[in-house]
Amino acid sequence: MSKQIIRNNNNKQQQQQYQQHKQHPKQQHPNQNNQLYHLQQQHQHNFCLKSAYGFGQSVPAISIALQRARNEHLIDFVNFTFTWLICDCDQVLAVGYSNKLILDQDVDVIIGPPCVTSAIDSSLAPGFYNIPVFLWGATVATTLANDSVYPTSTNVNSDTKILAQAVEAVLMQFQWSEVSLVYIPDNVRRVGYFFPQDFESIVNSNPNLTIVYNQQMLPTPENMRSTLLQLGNRSRIVIANIDNTATRRDFLLAITDTGISQSNEFVFIFAQLRNLGMLQQISTSTNITKYNNFWMTTNGVNDGRDGDALKAARRTIIIDLENESNSQIDAFMAQMTSEFGKPPFNCINECMGGPNDQIVWF
Repeated sequence: MSKQIIRNNNNKQQQQQYQQHKQHPKQQHPNQNNQLYHLQQQHQHNFCLKSAYGFGQSVPAISIALQRARNEHLIDFVNFTFTWLICDCDQVLAVGYSNKLILDQDVDVIIGPPCVTSAIDSSLAPGFYNIPVFLWGATVATTLANDSVYPTSTNVNSDTKILAQAVEAVLMQFQWSEVSLVYIPDNVRRVGYFFPQDFESIVNSNPNLTIVYNQQMLPTPENMRSTLLQLGNRSRIVIANIDNTATRRDFLLAITDTGISQSNEFVFIFAQLRNLGMLQQISTSTNITKYNNFWMTTNGVNDGRDGDALKAARRTIIIDLENESNSQIDAFMAQMTSEFGKPPFNCINECMGGPNDQIVWF
């Protein structure tokens, strides 16, 4: 018996970009500065995508799963053929590859893509051809749970509707009826794109809840402070969705800088899908994952403001998925690292993005 599996993977820049605010020095030519900024942002964005769920960093999980299945004699008489195409978070490529591999390669199963916008589009054709699709990575959009649209898709992720329902439950528990919603989308995790839609839908269906202020923020301290000053006159309960950990800390500092952290009246509810609670990952070595508190600096450079961020953190509630066992994660990551570059995928150097690149969890 032979099974052919297609892995539709992403590790570069998505076509949809979130445009960040940038102040340009007058002495520099605007076009030159724009180009440099774009290249810097693209490089950082590509690294984040690749580190989170790039092909070379994630595909060893398949080898580990197959080995365990063979050890447990679950697939003793099954041979697998793997084919993989890199769509780089490009929606057009993802759709084209899914159709091509179903029609030309006659595959049995598709794994991925891990980018949510690509998954939304590329999972339609497998439904028509009755091909199973297993989604992972950042596939957090609620629409992927619609069985009538995606009858053959299985998503290993919790979606943003479930997160929005959890926030609703907390608000009802404390009888908080008027809330503000602020968020900053992120092109890697993308919870900030889909959570606001689901939360608004849930609030609209609940006569006891009202969003009195709704604002997408720019990832700059100036814009965050401006937003906080505006919402301060409208509500004391603030729902915040900020995917990027460094940006989230900047938001905490903005809360302190505006004096809001000194008030006992404000509560900030951070909604996230990280399995980390009030922790954040700060580094990953070959065999161990390290964490610290979510209000602490993320780049390893002490800016002397952890205390200021802590003042704001004391006004927060974090709603997240249940924490997993750190020891189990460390053991799994050690296995992943040991499989880098090995058959059947043989992904090294350029395939990994660089000879020294390792897996990083965001």
